[in-house]
Amino acid sequence: MKRKKKTDWNLPLPFTVIPVVLVLIITFFLLTSNSIISLSKKNMSLRSDNCASLLDTWTGKVMGELDIYKQIIEESSMNDEEIQKFLETTYETHDEYPMGIYIGDTDGVYLDASGWIPGDDWVMEERPWYITGKDSTGFVFGEPYPDSMLGKMCISASARMNYTDAVRVMSTDIYLDYAQSLVTKISLDENIDGAFFVTGSDNLLIADSEKFVSGDTLEKGTDFYRQIDALLKDGKTGQEQIKCNNQTYYIYITRMESTGWLLVTYARRNLILKYLYKVELIMALVAIIVAVILIIITNRFSGRMNNMQMKSRTDKLTGILNREGFDEAVKEAIEKLPGQGALLILDMDNFKSINDTLGHPEGDRALVMYANLLDEFFNRKNDIVARIGGDEFAVFICSDIDMECLNMLLRRFMRRMEEYFKIEYEEFHITSSIGAAFNGKNTTYNELYHLADEQLYAVKRTGKNKFSINPKKD
Repeated sequence: MKRKKKTDWNLPLPFTVIPVVLVLIITFFLLTSNSIISLSKKNMSLRSDNCASLLDTWTGKVMGELDIYKQIIEESSMNDEEIQKFLETTYETHDEYPMGIYIGDTDGVYLDASGWIPGDDWVMEERPWYITGKDSTGFVFGEPYPDSMLGKMCISASARMNYTDAVRVMSTDIYLDYAQSLVTKISLDENIDGAFFVTGSDNLLIADSEKFVSGDTLEKGTDFYRQIDALLKDGKTGQEQIKCNNQTYYIYITRMESTGWLLVTYARRNLILKYLYKVELIMALVAIIVAVILIIITNRFSGRMNNMQMKSRTDKLTGILNREGFDEAVKEAIEKLPGQGALLILDMDNFKSINDTLGHPEGDRALVMYANLLDEFFNRKNDIVARIGGDEFAVFICSDIDMECLNMLLRRFMRRMEEYFKIEYEEFHITSSIGAAFNGKNTTYNELYHLADEQLYAVKRTGKNKFSINPKKD
C-alpha cells in the first residue's frame, strides 16, 4: 500500500504570522478597552460620590448657620425693630445667601435684611417660601427657581419660628453657585463628559456642567435628558447605560441623603477610549513584540508580586483586609484626612454558640457572611473594612462624619445585621457590639484604636447588641 504524500506547508513566514498578529491585536484591544472602561466607571463613581458628599456637607453647613440665627432670635427678647437691625447684619455677609435673611408672619409683619418693602398686592400666605416653612420647625428647602435678576438658580430655606402671636416664618434665598462649581469641576476630568444635579421629586435641573439650565425639567430636554429622566423615575441609582445618537453613554446616579437631590455623571464610550483609538495603528505594527513581552512580564512578575502583596494584607477566610492590611490602610487614610472619619471595632455577639453547636466549618461560614455584610454596608464610599482576629472586625469610615450621622448609621447597620442573620441563625441571636471613636486632627492611629477599643469593652461590660461612641475630636 502506498503511503500518502506529505503535504507541503512551506508557506512564506508573513502568511503564518499575520493571523497570529491579528488575533493578538484583537485580543489586546478587547482586554484593554474593557479594563479602561471598568477603571473609568470606577473613577466616575468615586468622583460622583465625593461630589455628592461635598454638597451634603455644604447644605449641612448652611442649615447649621440658619439654625443659629433662628435660635438667637427665638431666645432673645428683641422686638421687631431690633430684629430688623439684627437681620441687616446678615446682608452681604454669606456667599451662599448674600441677600440675607427675611421674616414674615400672618399679622402682616415683614422684616428683610436687604430693606426691601413689599407692595400692597403682596400676600404673605401665598409666598412659596412661607408655605414651605410654616409647618416645619427645622429648616427645609423649597423648590429651586431661577433668580430673574442674576440669572442664577437659587432655593429658599424656611422654618417656622417659636412665636406665639402669629405664624412667623424665617427664610433666606440660597444661591446654588457651589453646586454649579462641583459639576463643572467633575466635567474637567478628561474621561467624563459632564454632570448635573436634579431635584429628587420632579427631576428639575439645579446645575448642569454643559449649560446652566434655569429650572427646566429633564423631560423637557433632549432625548439624552429624557432617557435619564426615565431612569430616575424608575428609581435607578448607581451604574446605568443608555444609547443616544448612536453613542453609548455610561451613567452614574448618586442620591444625596440630606436633600434627596440626585447627581448624574455621564461619559461617552468613545470619549473613554479616545486615546486607545489613536494608538491603535501604532500598536498594530508592534503588537507581536510589545504585546507578547508586556503580557509575559506583567503576568509572570507583576502579577505574582501583586498577588503576594494582596495575600499578605488579606484575611484568607473572608477575603477582606487582615489586621496588618487594616493598620496600614487606616494610617494612610488618617495622614490624608486629618481630623476626618471614625474608627469602629465590632464583635459578633454569640458567635461561639455557632461553633459549639454546629461546628467550626459553620462558624467560618458565619464569619464570611458577616464580612460580606460589612463590606456591602460600609464600603460604598471607599471605607476600609477588615477582620482583625477571630470574630472581631474593624471599619474606618473615611468621610467627615458627625455624631448624629454616625449614630444613625450604626443603628441602621444593627437593624440590617439582625435581619441578615435571622434567616439562617435565628436561634443563636447573632448581633454586634460596637465601639467607635472619631479621628481627631492630632490623633495617632494607636490612640484612635485604643479609644474605640475602650468603647467596645464598655459595651461588653453592660451587655450586648449595643454601640458606644467616644466623642473626643481634637
